[in-house]
Amino acid sequence: MIGVYSVVEVIVIVRLERSGYSEWFKFRSVYASLMRRYPLVTVTKKVKGRVVEKWVAFLKRYEDIWESMFRLMGWKIAERHEVSEEDFRNFFTRLRELEEVIKKLRDEVTGKIFPKELMHELRPLVGLGGLTADKALNFLSKIKERFTEYLSIPKIIKGEKRPRNRFLMRVKTAELAALAVRGTNRDYLKEVLGRNLDALLSRGVIPLDYSLNYVIVAKKEYTERGKRKVLLSALDEDPTEVLKGLEARPGIVLLTSDKIGGLDFEERSKGWGLKIIETS
Repeated sequence: MIGVYSVVEVIVIVRLERSGYSEWFKFRSVYASLMRRYPLVTVTKKVKGRVVEKWVAFLKRYEDIWESMFRLMGWKIAERHEVSEEDFRNFFTRLRELEEVIKKLRDEVTGKIFPKELMHELRPLVGLGGLTADKALNFLSKIKERFTEYLSIPKIIKGEKRPRNRFLMRVKTAELAALAVRGTNRDYLKEVLGRNLDALLSRGVIPLDYSLNYVIVAKKEYTERGKRKVLLSALDEDPTEVLKGLEARPGIVLLTSDKIGGLDFEERSKGWGLKIIETS
């Protein structure tokens, strides 16, 4: 539960394996931009300096977009698990307490019982590798931040609330556009969503939000350190123009800014998100 909303969050944990040639260098800026809006936490396994396996955790409501990102980067999901956000948080909260005890113990024995050089070698035995508690809890903190931001976006656009950071200031004056997918067949909607997300991410466009029925983008140009930048566009392409190229399919309708009356916040079966208010 977050705030007054009875949203039950679910964390998806997946093991990734390479499915082909890695496209990391091609899409690394897109990956970094996506992480800022759709938080995830990751632990990598390397062999001779080469990443061969990843364990990744993210919100279940982000699963579709991260699956698309993984496909583009040449990774496949080899193993998948679900855990409630509450259980995830409780485990890593207790783990942080344990890490603090271990750290205190290491500090006590270093130089007294074991020399410093030996303690460095013993670190894997007395420490906890992989995903640290601080890293996991920071990931959960970012999820809460995103929830708070998205809860406020509809009110900010209406002028009922003041934006509290640069991202929200830019969203307030951005030009919105969306792809609306008409239909009720969940498998069809999920398939179309996957294709649309693949196409957007391949051009560097990060959706403001998405659901089975809508993919929402925001167009806002600004200057940062003397360079032209485009909001939620890792490659600085116009998100609305990229969206137009995805329209020519049956049952898909492009909603330009004049057809969007605003946004609303909604609870979903998979968490929460924004939905389009279409004008008549």
